[in-house]
Amino acid sequence: MTTLERKIALAKLALFWERLWPALFPALLVAGVFLLAALTGLLELLPQTAHALALAAFGVALGFALRPLLSIRWPDANQALRYLETRADLPHRPASSYADTLDASLRSPETLGIWRRHKERLRALLKKLRPAWPVSRVRERDPYALRAALTMCLVVAFLWSGVDAPERLGNAFTPTAKDATPVWLDAWIKPPEYTGIAPIFLSGQSKGSTTIAPGLLRVPQASEIVVRLSGAKEASVSFAADAPAADTPAADTPPRDMPLGAPDDGIQELRSILTEAGRITVRNADETLQEWRFEVIPDAAPTIEVVGDIETGADQSLRFTYKVADDYGVDRAGARFVLSDEQDGEEGVESSAMLMVTAPDFQLTLPTLAPKAAEQKVFQDLTAHAWAGLMVEMTLVARDQAGNEAESTKITFRLPERVFSQPLAKAVIEQRRKLLRDPDEHVPVARALSALTYYPKDLIKTTGIFLGIRQAVNRLVRSDDDVTEEVAGLLWDIALSIEDGDLSLAERELRAAQRELQQALANDAPPEEIARLVENLRNALKRYMSAMAERLQRDPNAARQSPEGAQQLRPQDLDNMLDTIENLARAGARDAAQNMLSQLQNMLENLQAGRMQQGLSENDAAMARMIEELGKMMQQQQELMDRTFQEPDGEGTEPGANGGQRQSNELARDQKSLAETLQELLEGLQQRGANPPSALDQAEESMRGAEDQLRSGDRPGAVGNQAQALDQLRQGAQAMAEQLNQGMGTQGSLGRHGEGGNDPNRDPLGRPMQSSGGNDLGLSTKVPSDIEIQRARQILRELQNRIGDRSRPQLELDYIERLLQRF
Repeated sequence: MTTLERKIALAKLALFWERLWPALFPALLVAGVFLLAALTGLLELLPQTAHALALAAFGVALGFALRPLLSIRWPDANQALRYLETRADLPHRPASSYADTLDASLRSPETLGIWRRHKERLRALLKKLRPAWPVSRVRERDPYALRAALTMCLVVAFLWSGVDAPERLGNAFTPTAKDATPVWLDAWIKPPEYTGIAPIFLSGQSKGSTTIAPGLLRVPQASEIVVRLSGAKEASVSFAADAPAADTPAADTPPRDMPLGAPDDGIQELRSILTEAGRITVRNADETLQEWRFEVIPDAAPTIEVVGDIETGADQSLRFTYKVADDYGVDRAGARFVLSDEQDGEEGVESSAMLMVTAPDFQLTLPTLAPKAAEQKVFQDLTAHAWAGLMVEMTLVARDQAGNEAESTKITFRLPERVFSQPLAKAVIEQRRKLLRDPDEHVPVARALSALTYYPKDLIKTTGIFLGIRQAVNRLVRSDDDVTEEVAGLLWDIALSIEDGDLSLAERELRAAQRELQQALANDAPPEEIARLVENLRNALKRYMSAMAERLQRDPNAARQSPEGAQQLRPQDLDNMLDTIENLARAGARDAAQNMLSQLQNMLENLQAGRMQQGLSENDAAMARMIEELGKMMQQQQELMDRTFQEPDGEGTEPGANGGQRQSNELARDQKSLAETLQELLEGLQQRGANPPSALDQAEESMRGAEDQLRSGDRPGAVGNQAQALDQLRQGAQAMAEQLNQGMGTQGSLGRHGEGGNDPNRDPLGRPMQSSGGNDLGLSTKVPSDIEIQRARQILRELQNRIGDRSRPQLELDYIERLLQRF
């Protein structure tokens, strides 16, 4: 193809497009208007007849707009040459003239010469011909640029319709009766919260199409299924239980209807608890919308047993260790008692009064909230009960959150009885025992108690015992009601006061404070409540130590029970342990705080039993103070992270960029101060010859990184580094606890057990000896993730509530649906 022929071909294409585009433009406008009406759902809003008429109108308009296309013809060579000459603006039509020929009658030499010069000039002009882009004539037909507005509207409509665009286009071509409203179906399963299992999302929307969920769904027992229907005229939900035999198809079992709630704003809802395996089918009239098969996982009963033997402390408190487990977590546990038939000839045991006495049952404190497996020590003082000294049968009972109960093996033993050394206390207790075993003998008991008031007056009147005994006598003689329990409690307090003075009252207050704090830690109480209970325990401990000191002053022989070389348990050691417990609880390390409290309880129980006293060495005390300092740092880092997470222009800050940057600089200074404190702690560890945990070095690096990001205004990045620093501080505290335990285990033997020692592997304060591998202050326990789990449950519940709100944008509903399907 020559150059001219190629130029002619391109000119034909350009000329054809200039003819085609103006003829096609009206049809494109009609098609654009139709697409806009379809994507926005305008056609679906029309009644069926109007919808059909609108389609017909669009069809007619489109056909009329396409009529100009019938007159379009393909350009010939002459038209293409003329198009080239016109676009090149060449005079005298050189392209057309180049095809002319000279008449034969004019072929003289002069004429041929002129003709050749004419051809050369035309060839020079033909080189100037250039094919040009087609010129649109649309603006002549659309002077107001309505085509641009239509294009923008189409783009917005496509983005707004999203994934529903193909469906809307299909509905635009199929007029339907408006009584066939699309059906919206949402369904999910909510396992019981105590299982810790996230909700199971079953389906999204269904618009008239049958969807069968494949496979078998395994759900926990007592799970709740929620089905919401919107737009269904004759909705029904049925349940068919699986047949008993494995080879019998479930379809043979007749289904039963599950009642749907009354329509509320066009929405019907079903909530039902799944208790057995089967199939649930959702229908709208005769059409099956969805169907699911379920298998219910039964909730097993918990297990609980006593580990080892029942022990009795030197203070006659009941001591034992129990182990409990459950598949989803134990809700509560307790100990139940009944009198044994084997009483070794005790008199009065079979009396109706003894049998009617309320058993000394008590609740067991669980180490954490709903533990799946736990092993816990129990210290319980039952010496004041009427059954003290008698053979009893104890059974431990555990209950899970589903209501399932389990009992341990029954254990028979003699309930510990307090042994009194003071003669007057012995006499009071003897009369109390007679009163409890035979209340009808209250007159002889009153006479005997009255006789006790003649005991040496110096003892009775100075201690206030005289008035207490006289009050008991008056209650027994003059009261017509049954005052056995009231007088028995009064006589018990009198005997304790005679025996120990104020020490017994302080001991009871101390035990009560310990139980309250232990229960609060297990129930995940707020930090304010933990701080209050720690302060109560601190005050009770001070009163107890003061009462013990007074007793030692009255009885110097009691201080000689500590062998030579034993270290003293200082009040500062106990106070530091309480501070550590509070700081660990505030930092979220509830398990570590619980274990620390158990260690403190062991030490105090052994002190109460009159064993040797021993405290922490200087190095161990310094290490414990560092662990306490880490607990405070974790709390400060948590508070700093909360402040960083707040909006820069929040309350208390100046508006604008300057105020936000000023606040960021203040946060950076606080972060720098915290990092420097950590650096000083690490240097202190190195000076004492200890290897600082790597997690603490990483925590310092994270703090420095957070400081830099705060100074640059990058708050989200700073929050991430601060969260890493907080987690690394917790890991460092656990590693330091392990170093402390190893260091304490290598200090050498700290003396022999006292007379009341029961465990040869532990020192008199209940801590492991060197041979048993050192002490454990509880800081090696992993920080629980209950808070994160509860937060995840709240988020999932909120997602379930939001997906049921059909007034929300479709984009948001689709996003929530994808989240629920994934998680």
